[in-house]
Amino acid sequence: MARGFMALYTGKTISNIAVNLLGMFLPIFLYTLFDGNFTLVALQFLLGYLAYGLSVPIGGFFLNRYGFNHSLRLSTFFAASSFAFLYFMRPDNVLYLLPFQIAATTLYRLLFWLPFHVDFAEFSDASKRGSEISFFDATVNVIGIATPILAGFIITRYGYDALFALAMIIFLMALVPYHFIPEIGERFSWSYRRTVRELFVKRNRKPTLAFMADGAEEIVGYLVWPIVIYQLLHGDLLKVGIISTVIVGATVILELAVGKYTDSRFGKEKLVKYGSILSAIGWIIKIFIATAFQIFIVDTYHKFTKIIMRIPFAAMAYERAADRGHYIDEYTVLYEMAINMGRVLMILAVMVAALFISLQWTFLFGAFASVFLNLLRVKHHPHALRPIAA
Repeated sequence: MARGFMALYTGKTISNIAVNLLGMFLPIFLYTLFDGNFTLVALQFLLGYLAYGLSVPIGGFFLNRYGFNHSLRLSTFFAASSFAFLYFMRPDNVLYLLPFQIAATTLYRLLFWLPFHVDFAEFSDASKRGSEISFFDATVNVIGIATPILAGFIITRYGYDALFALAMIIFLMALVPYHFIPEIGERFSWSYRRTVRELFVKRNRKPTLAFMADGAEEIVGYLVWPIVIYQLLHGDLLKVGIISTVIVGATVILELAVGKYTDSRFGKEKLVKYGSILSAIGWIIKIFIATAFQIFIVDTYHKFTKIIMRIPFAAMAYERAADRGHYIDEYTVLYEMAINMGRVLMILAVMVAALFISLQWTFLFGAFASVFLNLLRVKHHPHALRPIAA
């Protein structure tokens, strides 16, 4: 593997330890902080993703001035400050601190995700991209075997404050490997107005919808599913962590196998097709679960199906980016804007639906979004983006 890829992999692995410690406990923390008001929890995520989605092109302008490497390193400070605001957050000051926490999280996303995706597309091996993505994801899951039960124990024994403090320290350690990532010479060349026009132009409509579906499906699993588990397990955080650990441990080997299959002659689009159908079925089954054992069985199955779907989908996304030549960062901005549009629209849909139906029935939205990932296709030539006139 390239030196840049290994430095990127090491830094992301360290930061993932911190992210996985919070994992499904962040929505639960906010849910308890807001006294069981799901609408307020959803609103917090809505504002964060909306702010990020609208400001992604601004991140491209920052990269032009300060570079990809500097942006990655600076992002770690804003991530750590986001955890710091969570550390001090209490019911009596949440309305004052929440805007600062959202701002810090937005700045972290702006400075991290664009250079990360561009660097990954640049440094990964085109012939083994599926395996390298599965290598990334399997590492996250290996970390995820231990972190949920550890987080559940820390919260139960010492409270959320100790968890946020530990996550903040670990995240700052990612500064070291990010320092060794080679700088690349890409520049973001579009204006804000032109970027928005490219997002909605006819030839980009299908990939835009596919990435929106990706973000929409993801947010149901990240925001709604943890709160449903918390409700089903009657607030037992240690049990939440134990079940999450067992589920994640059951998925690692399959993840590596799917990555290898992704790079084989059978093709990524076929895997996305079958994986999305199976994932949609998983969302529907989740509506009817009621016990801890059912959570384990159904979520293990669902994670298997999402691996089959998401690894080849991510590989196609990076291939599309790598095939754009000097438009690689512009394409990545479009990807980030589209995926956050999907997140925002899904949160709005879930917020409205939750006023009339139980949260579990909103899993139907996740099933619907899964199917739309099939709209993504790969065109293997350097001018596939064909930008419109300025």
